[in-house]
Amino acid sequence: TAIVRELKTNMTIHIRLGDIEDKTYAARITEISPDIENNTTYGVTSALEASDAFLRAGMDGEASINLPKADGDSIAIPLSCILASADGSRYLWIAEPQADGKTATVVKRKVTLGMLGEEGTVYVESGLQPGERVISRGVHRVEEGLTVTLMDAS
Repeated sequence: TAIVRELKTNMTIHIRLGDIEDKTYAARITEISPDIENNTTYGVTSALEASDAFLRAGMDGEASINLPKADGDSIAIPLSCILASADGSRYLWIAEPQADGKTATVVKRKVTLGMLGEEGTVYVESGLQPGERVISRGVHRVEEGLTVTLMDAS
């Protein structure tokens, strides 16, 4: 909800179409739905500002928007790392390193999200510290207390 509040009509967004992957089109937000769908999604309608012979009605694509970074030291992470609970709370899986330095214990951590970042990221306002390792793959298959192998961060 905090992210949606930052959106305004006439803001520029960037559209990458599935059939034309190497090109991004500018568009303007024309409508923002006040209603939430499936407890996670708000409808946003936009209009392309370009004309191109390759554009066809019904093409699917991906939209991104550059919002200003929130005040403070936020950490940007992929949106795919975020888990939602039925009450609307957001969580991450954190890998807390064990003494051997090669494995970690999975811990569920409640976080507060800020604005959307670039290329499918979101800023975490609280609940995550710099240097902590966030589980980014298989987030729907891990569970609290699981032991995982740490990947080299380099």
